[in-house]
Amino acid sequence: MQFDIAIVGAGIAGNSAAYELARKGYRVIVLEKKKEIGGKICGGLISKRVINLQKTDAILNEIKGAYIHFPNGKEVCIGGEKTHAYVIDRDKFVNEIAEKAMAEGAVYKLNFLVRKVCQNKIYGKEEIKFEYLIGADGAKSKVAELFNMGEISYINAIQGEGKKLEEDFVRVYLDNELFPNFFGWIIPADEKARIGLGCQSKK
Repeated sequence: MQFDIAIVGAGIAGNSAAYELARKGYRVIVLEKKKEIGGKICGGLISKRVINLQKTDAILNEIKGAYIHFPNGKEVCIGGEKTHAYVIDRDKFVNEIAEKAMAEGAVYKLNFLVRKVCQNKIYGKEEIKFEYLIGADGAKSKVAELFNMGEISYINAIQGEGKKLEEDFVRVYLDNELFPNFFGWIIPADEKARIGLGCQSKK
C-alpha cells in the first residue's frame, strides 16, 4: 500500500502527528522499532498547553510552582497560586494518542527497524512506500542519520523514585559542575517523587 505520510517513531511527537494527519484524511503509517508503544523513563512534566492540545486521563498531579536551588545555596520559589503544569503517566498518555490515531485510520507497525530510506521507500522487515517522511524517532534518530543531518546534541539523563516531599511543587537544582549544561530535579507524581539529573552530550 502507498502511504501519503510515513512517520518513524511512536512517541508523543510521532503519535500526535499521526493523529492530526490521519483525521484530516491522509493515509498515515507509523513505524516503531520497539515491540510496544511506550516504555521510556520520563519526568512526565508537561505544560497546560499540552493538555489543551491533547485531552488525557493520564494526569497524576497538578503543579503549582517550583523551588529553584542555586549552587551558592540560595533558593527561589516561583508560582504557588494556580496550576502551571501537570505530571502525567507517560506510557498511558502516549498510548492514548496512538489509539486516537488508529481510530482515525493510521496504520501502526511495531518491531519495525528502519534500515534504509531511498526514493520514497523505507526498507526494514518489509518495504513501505510513502510520499512524505517524518522522523520522530528521538535524539539518536535513524532518520537524521540516514539523511546526514549532522551531529545531534542530546541530554544524558537518569531518573529514579523516592519519597514525595511536596504535593504540588517541583524542585530544580542548578549546578554546572554536577549537571553540565542541564539540571537536577524532583517532581512529585502520585505516591512517589521522580528524582533525576541530566547533562548535555553529543552524538
